[in-house]
Amino acid sequence: MQKVQKKWILVAAVAVVCVALVVLLFIWDSRKKENTEKKTEELPTASGDMKDGELVDYEANGMLTLGKYLERSVTVTPTDTDVYQSILLESEDIDKDKIENGDRVLKGDWISLDYEGYIDDQPSDDLNETGAVIRVGDGNLFNAAFERGLMGLKLGETYTIDVSFPESFDDPDVAGQDVTFSVVVNAKFNDAYAKVLSKNKYETVKDYFDYAKAKEEEENLACIGDTVWEKLVKDCEVKSYPEGSREQAYKDQKRSYQVFAKASGQTYQEFIGALGYGDSDIHSLGDECVRDRMIAKTIAKKAGLEMSDTEYEKYLLAFLEPEEEEDKTLKAMEKRYIEEQSCYPRDDMLIELVKEYIGEHAKVKKTS
Repeated sequence: MQKVQKKWILVAAVAVVCVALVVLLFIWDSRKKENTEKKTEELPTASGDMKDGELVDYEANGMLTLGKYLERSVTVTPTDTDVYQSILLESEDIDKDKIENGDRVLKGDWISLDYEGYIDDQPSDDLNETGAVIRVGDGNLFNAAFERGLMGLKLGETYTIDVSFPESFDDPDVAGQDVTFSVVVNAKFNDAYAKVLSKNKYETVKDYFDYAKAKEEEENLACIGDTVWEKLVKDCEVKSYPEGSREQAYKDQKRSYQVFAKASGQTYQEFIGALGYGDSDIHSLGDECVRDRMIAKTIAKKAGLEMSDTEYEKYLLAFLEPEEEEDKTLKAMEKRYIEEQSCYPRDDMLIELVKEYIGEHAKVKKTS
């Protein structure tokens, strides 16, 4: 009898354990599903009338004035100032100690400088510039006295230059005034720099300039779609936004800056403050995003453009530039884009497709 009791006790114990295991498995499975659903819920989703990837002719429904987007004239030849600015940025990386007088301004040097003028110890709005480009001694900036004051200055250091302006100076607020300039020379370029930059391929400023100008023209031609797009958006007018699109774009912009703020160890307010932004600026940036999507959707609808998954993946890959260890599948990149950028990955990549399209249909102009 005792053996039978023990047997039933053992059976009951096993049954209890089995029931407990079933309950635990049920709880584990429920929590797993709950966590999966929670993770799915955590991925931001767009709200409002604007649907990602949906093509809409916003001009036809009166919400947008598009402007001319085909056969726009674009000049790809850079100005001389543009070329020298590019060259001077390159020259900042040169080891100046390897060049005789490489760290001081000489007559004939091309330089970039920042300056601010003060009249009676008060800053003048008419006398300040960042990244001004001149050839020292040519007399193209203010007068000979100012440029003489630049000679001998050491790169990267702050100096003051006192200049008396003649009564005949073309700016009446400055004419006849004594001005004190605070000046910093950022970089210089001359024949010696040309040799170092080109690894002795070009021995003079002119030779290197011709090479740099041709290179920049080639680069401008390669990204002509961006140039056309910049001009196009200035001509477009948004008359009304899709319902809820501005609010969603603001949320996306804010979330994106929060992601980068966290990565940099800053609060959101600290991060946008360092950029010189306030909350109103984030709203404005969001409005620009909506405008750009409206333009791209409208052009694509009118032109019958369709973005394939292959093109979509290509644009995402180029934008995100994932590291080697990151998942580069389309699904993973799309998820990352939504988390870090916006809920409109297809629309934003559509903008790149449209840029290529309008660039291909632009009238290219070159100047001598």
